[in-house]
Amino acid sequence: MAAPGRFPGDENVSNEIRVKASSLREMHDTTGERTWNFEKFISHGSSGFTMKLKYADGKNSTSFVGKWGITDKEDAKIAKEIETLTLLRGGDNIQQLFRAPGSTANFNAPHIRGTALFSEWIGNGIIRDFVSRRDTWKHPLPNRMLWKFFFCLCKMVAVMAWPASGGRRGRILPQGGGLPPMSGIIHGDFNIQNVMIGDFGDQEHSTIPMLKLIDFGRFQETDDSDYAVKRNLYDIACIMLHLIGVFPTNTPGMIEAIYQDGKKVVRSRGKDLDGQNPMYNEYKSWILNLDPDLRGLLASCMAVRQDQKPDFVWLAGQVEYYYRNKKASDYTSYQWKDNESDEALRRISKRLILRIEPSGPWA
Repeated sequence: MAAPGRFPGDENVSNEIRVKASSLREMHDTTGERTWNFEKFISHGSSGFTMKLKYADGKNSTSFVGKWGITDKEDAKIAKEIETLTLLRGGDNIQQLFRAPGSTANFNAPHIRGTALFSEWIGNGIIRDFVSRRDTWKHPLPNRMLWKFFFCLCKMVAVMAWPASGGRRGRILPQGGGLPPMSGIIHGDFNIQNVMIGDFGDQEHSTIPMLKLIDFGRFQETDDSDYAVKRNLYDIACIMLHLIGVFPTNTPGMIEAIYQDGKKVVRSRGKDLDGQNPMYNEYKSWILNLDPDLRGLLASCMAVRQDQKPDFVWLAGQVEYYYRNKKASDYTSYQWKDNESDEALRRISKRLILRIEPSGPWA
C-alpha cells in the first residue's frame, strides 16, 4: 500500500508533480466517487504527467490513462490535444479518448478542478522498447511484420490527412467515393516514443497487434496539405528505419527508390538501407534481408526533395496491397525465411511484445 501522498511509480517524480497528483487524489476522495481510482504514475516531465487509472462500476472493470499539466500553458496544450483527439476519433490506429463501458460520451471528472485528458489504456509499451528487445533477440524483424507495421503507420497518416474518413475499418484510404481534400495536420512529435503497441484481436491482428499513435501535444496545422502529409510520411519512414535496424542519415546519399512511374535513383536520408555503410557492418545481413519493395518505398519517403517524395494515395495503395498479399513463400530465398510464416510471426510477437519466452525450438 502506498504511503499517504505517494503513488506507485513516483520514485523519480519531482515534488511539484507529486504535490499536484496528491491534490487531485484528495479532491477525488472527498467526493466519495468510487467508480474510478488512481493506480500509478506512467510518465512525467517538467510540465506534466500521466497516470494509470482504473474504472470499475461493479459490472465492468478496465484501465485507462489520465494526463495533467502543472502550468497554465500545459493545460492549454492539453485542451487543444483533447480537441485534436475528438477530431480524429474513430481512426483505427489513433489513441482514443476514454469512454466508460456502455457510454457514448467522453469520460469526464467534473469534481476534479483543472484540465485533464482521459484516454484509452494501451498495454504493450512503445516502439522504442520493442526495438531494444529486438536487439537482444539478434534477428531482423520479419518482412511480413514490417509490412504490417508500415500499413499501421500509413493508416495514422491517413487519419490526419482525412480526419473524418481516413484510416478506418481496416483500410488506409477513405472508402465510398472520391477522396475529399486533404487536411494540413502534422503530428509534430511522430517518433518511436509516441507509437504504442496495441492488443492482439480479430483476424487482422491475430498474429501481430496493431500500432497506435499517441501524444498530440505538438500538433500543428498548415495550409500546405502536400507538405503536411509528406512530413508525416518522412516521420513514419524514420520509425520504420528504427524497426529495420538503421537510422536516418544526416548525410543523404543516392539510392534506388520506387515511384508510381518506376524506379529512380534519388538523394535520400534512407541511403543506409542499401547496406553499404560500414557503420552497420554488424547488422548488414539484417539490412540485406529487407524486401526490396519495402526498401524502395521507404527510400522514396525519405527523399530530400519535396517533389521526389511519393504521392500518398499511390503509396497507400502499394503498402496495403503488399501487406495483404505478401506470403511466407515470397521469402524462401531469404536468410531468415523461417521467421515469415504465420506461426513464426505469432511466436515472435509473443516473445518481443508480450515477453513470453518460447518453451520449444525457437524460430
